[in-house]
Amino acid sequence: FLNPQPLTSPSGAILFPETVTQLLVNNEPVEVAGPAGSLRIPDLLGDPIGTVDGIGAEANVRAKGLDGVYRKLQEGDPIYRNDVIETLGKSFADIRLVDDTSLQLGKETKLILDEYHYDPIAEEGNFATTVVNGFFRYASGKIGKFDHGGGNHAMIKTPTAVMGIRGSETEGIVEKNGDTSFIHRSGILQVSDARGRGTITLTEPGLATTVTITGGSPTPAFTAPDSLLSRFSDSLPDAPAFVVAAREEDHPEEGEGEGEEGEEGEGEEGKGEEGEEGEEGEEGESEEEEAEEKAAEESEEQAGESDEVVEDQIKEKDTAEEESIEEEVAAEEEAAAKAAEEEAAAKAAEEEAAAKAAEEEAAAKAAEEAAAAKAAEETAAAKAAEETAAKAAQEATAKAAQEAAAKAAQEAAAKAAQEAAAKAAQEAAAKAAQEAAAKAAQEAAAKAAQEAAARAAQEAAAARVEAARVAELSIPPRITITADNVQEQAGEAVFTATLSKMFIKEVSWEYQTFSGTAEAGSDYLDVAGQIVIPAGQITTQFTIPIIDDLIGEYGEAFSVQFQNPTNQATLTATNITITIEDNDPKQLQVLNEGELNDSFTTATVVERAAFKIAPNLDVGDTTLPWVSINGLLNPGTDWDYFKLDLQSGETVYLDIDYGYDQGLSVDTYLLFYDENQSVLLENDDYSYGTGGSGSVHPYDSYISWTVQSTGAYYVVVKPLNQGRTGDYVLNVSIRPTESSTGLIDPIALDLDEDGIELTTVDSNNLFEMTPDGSMVPSNWLSADDGFLVLDQNQNGEIDDVTELFSEYFQPGIKTGIGALATLDENSDGVIDANDQQFSQLKIWQDHNQDGVSGEGELASIAEYGITQIGLSVEQNSSVIEESLLLSTGQAIKEDGSTINFSEVALAVKKIEGDTSTEGMNFSYQVSEFTEFDQQVSE
Repeated sequence: FLNPQPLTSPSGAILFPETVTQLLVNNEPVEVAGPAGSLRIPDLLGDPIGTVDGIGAEANVRAKGLDGVYRKLQEGDPIYRNDVIETLGKSFADIRLVDDTSLQLGKETKLILDEYHYDPIAEEGNFATTVVNGFFRYASGKIGKFDHGGGNHAMIKTPTAVMGIRGSETEGIVEKNGDTSFIHRSGILQVSDARGRGTITLTEPGLATTVTITGGSPTPAFTAPDSLLSRFSDSLPDAPAFVVAAREEDHPEEGEGEGEEGEEGEGEEGKGEEGEEGEEGEEGESEEEEAEEKAAEESEEQAGESDEVVEDQIKEKDTAEEESIEEEVAAEEEAAAKAAEEEAAAKAAEEEAAAKAAEEEAAAKAAEEAAAAKAAEETAAAKAAEETAAKAAQEATAKAAQEAAAKAAQEAAAKAAQEAAAKAAQEAAAKAAQEAAAKAAQEAAAKAAQEAAARAAQEAAAARVEAARVAELSIPPRITITADNVQEQAGEAVFTATLSKMFIKEVSWEYQTFSGTAEAGSDYLDVAGQIVIPAGQITTQFTIPIIDDLIGEYGEAFSVQFQNPTNQATLTATNITITIEDNDPKQLQVLNEGELNDSFTTATVVERAAFKIAPNLDVGDTTLPWVSINGLLNPGTDWDYFKLDLQSGETVYLDIDYGYDQGLSVDTYLLFYDENQSVLLENDDYSYGTGGSGSVHPYDSYISWTVQSTGAYYVVVKPLNQGRTGDYVLNVSIRPTESSTGLIDPIALDLDEDGIELTTVDSNNLFEMTPDGSMVPSNWLSADDGFLVLDQNQNGEIDDVTELFSEYFQPGIKTGIGALATLDENSDGVIDANDQQFSQLKIWQDHNQDGVSGEGELASIAEYGITQIGLSVEQNSSVIEESLLLSTGQAIKEDGSTINFSEVALAVKKIEGDTSTEGMNFSYQVSEFTEFDQQVSE
C-alpha cells in the first residue's frame, strides 16, 4: 500500500505502521554470537544513542535493531535508535541516553526507541518511544532543559494513548489489553488517546490518568492510589543515582539558604559576647565550607575523568571496528585485483590459441590447394598422352589396311577366303544379336515383376495405416468444458468445449442453467439447449447471456448442468459454477425512512435482518451490525418514528449524521422510548465527531442505551425548531447481548428451503453443548432442518458438541465456519470430493428434538444429493428466539441446484444444579463470530 493505515484491534487498541514495521523486522529470535557490539551489519544501526546502565538479577534483557538481529544485553552495552528492547521474566533494565535522559523498563516490558536527537552545541534535541506493554519510568535529561518554544521535547506512545512531555519525570504501565496509566512526578505532561483526541494536562506530582481500550478521552486527573503505586514499586527498580542527583540539583531542599544565614547570624552574636571565640567560630565554619567545596570539585573531576575514560573506550572500540572494516575492504580489493589478473591471463592464452588454430587452418588450406593443382596438372598430362597414343594407333591401322588390300588384290585365293570369312562373321553376329535380345527381354521382365511387387507392398502398407487411422477416429472421445468467471458488463459467459481427440462422428450433448446466489431473469438468462461439435472438428464455444443491472451486489453464482452426450462420448464434468462479478457500487444496508411514519402506530419497522457488519466511515464501531436510514423532516410538526426489537442486555447506538449545516440543514432532537412509549433518553446536541466521520456538527444528536428487558423500542427524530425542513442520516448500531445463557454456533442446513427455524426446548433435551457436559440448549433446530455433523469416533451417534461444527470442534477454533474450513485440504474454498473427510460428513435431522441422534435421523450428505459446500458466506445478525443467525452460505447439489446453510449462535443454559462454567465463553461479540467468515470471504 502507498499509504498504510494504522491497525485497529476489535477492542480499539491501535498499532501504527512504523510500530508494526519495527516489531516484524526479522521476527525470528536469532541471537548474535559474541559480544553485543559484534553485529552482522553494523552500519545499519548507526551511532549509539546510549548505554545499558543497569540489568536486573536474572539478566534476561534483549534488543533487536534495524538489521533484525537479537542482541542479549549486558551492562555497558550500546543502545541504538530504532532498537526494540524487551525484558523477560523478572528482569529489568536501566537505559542511560547520551544526554543523561533515563528510561527504565520493568519486568515483562517491551518498547521501541522511535526517535532520538541530541545536539548540545545547537541546544536542540528530541526523544520518542512506543511502549507496547509493561512498566516504565522516564526522566528527562539535558534535552528537557533546552528551549523548545513552549512545546514538548519528548513523546511516549502506547496502543491506546499518546503523552507529550516538557521537562518531566513520569511513570507508566501498559496492560496486556492496551489500557494505559500515567503518574506525574514533575514537569508538564499532556495525555490524549491514540489518535490525539481528548487531551488532559498533568502538572501536579502524584496525579494520574488512564486511557482504556474502549476509546474516548483520558480519565480526569486523580490522585494515584496506593494499589497503583505499589505495582510500580514492585516492578521498577529504584531511580538511577544520576537521576537522583539531577533532581537535587534542579530542586534543592527549601530552607537550606535560610539555615546558612542563621548560622552566620549566630556567629556574629557570639563575637559580640565572646570576642575572639566568635571569630574562631566563623573561621571554623569558613574552613568547613572550603573543604566541602573542594570535595565537590574533586567529585566533579572524578566524574569528568570517568566520562573521559568511557568516551576513550568507545573511541577505541570504534577505531578497532573501523580498522577491521578497512582490513576486510583491502583484502577484498586485493582478491578482486588477483581475480582480474588471472582473468586477463586466461583471455590472452585463449587469443593466442585462436591465432595458432587460424594459422594451422590457413596452412592446411594452402596444402590442399597445391595438391589440387598438382592433380589437375597430372590429369592434363594423362589426357595428352592418351590422345597421342590414339592417333598413333589410328595411323598404324590405316597403314596395315592399305597393305592388306594390296595383298588381297594380288591374291585371288585370299579374296575367296575373305568372303567366306565375312559370311561366317555375319551369321555369327546375327546369332549373337538374337541371344542378346532374348537375354535383355528376360532381364526386363524380371525387373518389371520386382517393381510391381514393391508397389503392391507399399499400397498394402498404406491401406493398413488408413485402416488404423479410421479405427482410432472411431473411438469415442471425452468432452471437457471450461469457463471463467465473468464481469457483469461483459454481457455473456463464454464456455469452451474441447474433445480429447478427433472423432469421425458428430458429438452433441444437452445443457441447462440453474440459479444459485445469482437469479435467472435478473442476473442471467435461464437457457437450455444442445451443443454440437461436427465430425472432424475438435472444439467449439457457446455462450449464456449475462444481465448488466444497476444494482450493487457482491459476487453471485449460477451453475450449468450437462448431460446425455451422443455417440458414446463422455463428459469429464457434469456441471460448472460461474461467478458474476458486479460492476455497480455495492449497496450497503441503507434504508429509506418513508413518510407517513409520524406516530407510534405508523412507525417504520427496522428489521433485524437488515443489520450487517460492513465498512462505513460514518459508523463509529463497524465491528457491530448496523443499518443506515435516510430521513427527511417536512415543515410543520413532522416527527419521524422508527421501531426495532431488542433483547435484554443489548446496547443500541443512535447517531444523527449530516443533519446541521449539510444538505437541507436541520438542528435535530433525538428521543428513545420503551414499548410503553415512555421516554428513556433524549438528546439535542453531542460532541463533534462522536459516532464516526459523519458527525459533522455538534448540533447532530447522539444516544447510546443498554436495554433492561426484551421487547419493542422506538426512536423518534424531530426538528428542534418546529417548522424547519431538513434531511439527515440515522445510523443505528446494536451490540448483541452478553447473555448469561451463552452462545454456541454450529452449522445448520435449511432442508425445507423456508429459512432456518429454531424452537425453545424443554428440560428433556440434554444434548451436551460443552465438552464437560455442563451446558444444554435453550433453543434447538426445528425438525425440518438439520445440523451438519462429523461422527469423529465413528460410533454411529452424535455424542456431544465436539461432533458439531462449532468452536468446540478442535482446540483453537472460534466459529462454526472456522471448524468446517479445517476440512478444506486443498485450500480451494470449497469442501467437496477432493477433500478426504467430505464423504464422512452427515446431516442430523432431529425429528423429535430430544437431542439424541436416534434411528433414521442420521444420513450422509450424498443421500441429500450435496456435492460441495462453499466456505464463502454473507454476514448477518438476525435474532431468532434467544439465538443469533450469524452468516449464510450455500451448498451445491448434484443437479446443479443450491441449498442454504447458516452459522447459528444457539442459546444454551447450565444444567439445573450445576454451577460449573469451565470452558464456557460468555462474552461473544458478533465481530468474533464472523471474524473467520470475513477472512474466507475475502
